[in-house]
Amino acid sequence: LESKAVFLVGAGSERRVETVSVFAHTPFAGEYLFNIALPDGRHHSASLIWAAMLRLKDMGVPWLNLGGGLRINDSLAAFKERFGAQKRPLKCLRQVYDRDAYRQLCEQAAVEPVQEAGYFPAFRRASHE
Repeated sequence: LESKAVFLVGAGSERRVETVSVFAHTPFAGEYLFNIALPDGRHHSASLIWAAMLRLKDMGVPWLNLGGGLRINDSLAAFKERFGAQKRPLKCLRQVYDRDAYRQLCEQAAVEPVQEAGYFPAFRRASHE
């Protein structure tokens, strides 16, 4: 299956699909979105990523973001690093478009609206602690 921005790579036995990985892309970068695998299809994961990397390269897409792990330096992150990945810090854009509405939501949640670091948006923090 392919659209202009998303494609699937799959593998399996003669009679069934055992695993599928989903990738999205622009002309500037690709994204490894997710993989779905039956227990006996997990061994295909590396081959699917490699096949997608080659496809993106053929399309002229210069970068592929494999994402990280669930925690710093976990086995999922180590698996992805074996593809020659470069570690990059995860950064989040924090931008408020309607300051009055944001301030009002923070007041309702009894939190300070100005935070240089930490949970964003501040007014949702109380519900996640």
